[in-house]
Amino acid sequence: MFLVAWLGILLTVVSLCLYGSAASHFYSLALEKKSEGDIPAHKLYLQKIFKFIKTDFVFYSISFTFIATIVSVNLLLSLMTGGFLFGGNLTISPDSLNINFTFLIVIGILVFIAAAVTCIILSVKLYKKLMNKYYNLTGETYIKSAYKEAKDSLYRK
Repeated sequence: MFLVAWLGILLTVVSLCLYGSAASHFYSLALEKKSEGDIPAHKLYLQKIFKFIKTDFVFYSISFTFIATIVSVNLLLSLMTGGFLFGGNLTISPDSLNINFTFLIVIGILVFIAAAVTCIILSVKLYKKLMNKYYNLTGETYIKSAYKEAKDSLYRK
């Protein structure tokens, strides 16, 4: 299970790095267009960066929540079964295994809720900071997200 968690961390970090590098590239193009005096192109490049932020934050919050839950439960399971201390050779009675399994489920749910709340709070704060930056760069207070834009194009009458 630790392999799954590390693979999840790796894929999420790679996704985050790719988004960051693409955003950096579009930001440099936006600055180039602004220096040339092409303000509509400047705003278009900034919109390309900021329109996917909300979707990305939801994805990253869900990913980090699941990763934190998997790692925490696996760590607790290893500690309970003696996986770290005794090389996993500790024998456990079936009665205590049932109690431990119930305990792991409860702890997993609590860790999931705590991680979800933490990720959501961090995402909302960072999103507000980035939208403030978008306002400072373009003067616009609202940007249509990629989801809303796709939904509008699908259901356009």
